[in-house]
Amino acid sequence: MKNRFSRGIGLLSLALLLGAGCSQKDGGGADGKPQAAVSWKVASMYSSAWPVFGESGTYFAGQVNTATAGRFKIEISEPGALVPALEAFDAVSKGKVDALWSSGRHQAGKIPAAVLFSSIPFGPSAAEYLGWIYQGGGLLLWQELYVKYNVRPIPCGVAPAAGGGWFLEELKRPDQLRGMKIRMDGLSGAVLGKLGATVLELAPEDVISALEKGVLQGAGASVPALDEKLGIQKVAKHAYYPGWQQRLLLLELAVNLDKWKALTPADRQAVESACRDTIVQTLTQGDVNQPAAVARIRAEGVQIQPWPTEFLRAFRRAFDEVVKEQSAKDANFAKVWGSLARYRAASAEWARLTAVPEN
Repeated sequence: MKNRFSRGIGLLSLALLLGAGCSQKDGGGADGKPQAAVSWKVASMYSSAWPVFGESGTYFAGQVNTATAGRFKIEISEPGALVPALEAFDAVSKGKVDALWSSGRHQAGKIPAAVLFSSIPFGPSAAEYLGWIYQGGGLLLWQELYVKYNVRPIPCGVAPAAGGGWFLEELKRPDQLRGMKIRMDGLSGAVLGKLGATVLELAPEDVISALEKGVLQGAGASVPALDEKLGIQKVAKHAYYPGWQQRLLLLELAVNLDKWKALTPADRQAVESACRDTIVQTLTQGDVNQPAAVARIRAEGVQIQPWPTEFLRAFRRAFDEVVKEQSAKDANFAKVWGSLARYRAASAEWARLTAVPEN
């Protein structure tokens, strides 16, 4: 009940927060003259067929098209179609591609702090996260990180909570993770590494084959609808929840800064408003298909279990160590983490006061 109440309050808050995202009908410029046509080619890290991740990119492009009466066209390409996926951010930086549909965790190799604008182990709720982004200075910090690469980041969607992980064997003790080969990335991968796991970064499409061949014994989970589409449940029969590593994942539109500056103020507003519309769309629709996917996964013989308490405690201790180490190594990471931590600490009292007891 507490979770349902909190989610309801969060969505209401976000509706108010993102109210400025209502699309406006396109018209002429300030001088009344027709505005020029705009066409963007956007690389993507996600297949358009992927639930939430890819579908939201298509939705965003459609919103821009509608808001500008078809004058501003955005074509989001399939992963690797314009440039190799791992080179996409650099291609945007150099102006070879207009923009990238992605998430900050894919930029973490180049910009360690970017992962904090994506998904964070034991991270904030959607209302808290977006409150920090829009009202707590998070967006300015994000822009400061990317401007060095000639890129403008725009928050543009929210993927719902992930599962905790898929495994070939049942997990009973944290020490079982020692020596286990697990597909994971970002901060959560570093957490598992602290616990002795061998962490491998593989494309989602390669996970099933790796599990079948014994290259992997486990893999981090995404939203159930996507995991089901990939077919992981056909190989791994032990799934754990909740997704401590991803309470949500923030999607980004990373735009070449020169292309952004070349837009008229009205076109910039069209893009930003479409992104806010997409955030609302993903927040309200992202969870809808997950219960049915969970039921189908269970029907295929998967044992869906909660993480034992000792695992969650071990993950949390390891995560605290990872944050300290990352902050010591990278000043930008420390700056962004400090901002988010202060915001969460300041909002904690209000969250406590408004929480409704379960009994």
